[in-house]
Amino acid sequence: MKAEKCIDFLKHLVSEASGKLIVFTDRHPAHEAKTVEEWLEGRKSQIEVEWLALFTLKVELSQIKLGMTAGFMRRTGRDYASLASDAFATIMTA
Repeated sequence: MKAEKCIDFLKHLVSEASGKLIVFTDRHPAHEAKTVEEWLEGRKSQIEVEWLALFTLKVELSQIKLGMTAGFMRRTGRDYASLASDAFATIMTA
């Protein structure tokens, strides 16, 4: 993945969100690229990035069932807090 694709993906998420978006991501070089950082800097009111701790990178992606896309949230009417709580419970029982 390159930084430009990362930015395109983030733009799509922001365009679908009805409020501020919180994105949880790993430290892939494309995610930490200077261009991504600069793009995020100008959009602090729209999007926030939370970096996953190194130990979480060992968890298999199939076990992380966050479902925290803007479309899912819009369809279900769920908020960040309830999703984060469910995701934490899922990870802890995996």
